Amino acid sequence: MAKQVPQKKTFDFVTQLDAVGKWLIWLILLMSVIPLFVTKKDAQGILDFFEWLLIILIPCEFVLSIIKSHYLLPKAERERRYDALDNAFGSKFSIQSSKEYFTNDEIPTGVKKLGVNLFQNVFYTTRLSDRMMVGYFVKSSIFGITIISMGIYGIKNSPIMLPFLQFMFSATVFGDLIKFHMYHRENNRILEEIKVSFQNSPNDSTILKEYFDYETNISWGQVLISNRVYNKYNDALEKEWQQVKTKYNLNDK
Repeated sequence: MAKQVPQKKTFDFVTQLDAVGKWLIWLILLMSVIPLFVTKKDAQGILDFFEWLLIILIPCEFVLSIIKSHYLLPKAERERRYDALDNAFGSKFSIQSSKEYFTNDEIPTGVKKLGVNLFQNVFYTTRLSDRMMVGYFVKSSIFGITIISMGIYGIKNSPIMLPFLQFMFSATVFGDLIKFHMYHRENNRILEEIKVSFQNSPNDSTILKEYFDYETNISWGQVLISNRVYNKYNDALEKEWQQVKTKYNLNDK
């Protein structure tokens, strides 16, 4: 999963912007720590340089985040949803159809196929986000320890401490951890509901309700699945998914 998807180009651009944004965050962290080890008496020019650089970097990161979250990511998700509908119902909302993104071609088109595709999506998303959780905690811990350390030195010892704290306590860093945890928990809830539904033969309204719940969570969370994690675990997850299909008799639903 997958050799061709219509949303790939947009998602690749989103991923690139996200990578730039992450580098900017780490650079902001570095620029905020360095002045702690430089005294005003020794190098006022260096302190002024870092302070102005930080003033420039924070808005840049903010603008990139807005472009990614409010324009590019919604566009990519819209393309993904159109492809999901095309695969499930045989419609033609997308000019280019995905190839091997869903591995349920043996199931006839209709709401039931939408449900099986949804099962696969939620299964993958939940398993991959399981493996991303540690990274989120590590990043937030590093920032948290840095903030505490800077607090011990005191704001007076770091002229750019105050704007840095305002930035750090924004949704960019700690808010992302909270949002990711809530996103991950909701995916787990939806997956459990789908498992219960497919123990028998779910009706159309149940499938549509779970589909809307999943899409709402995706739209709200705006979590990008790590390409590194995806590439590392994709083959193993595909084998596990085929076992899930057999266990729940999804080919016969």
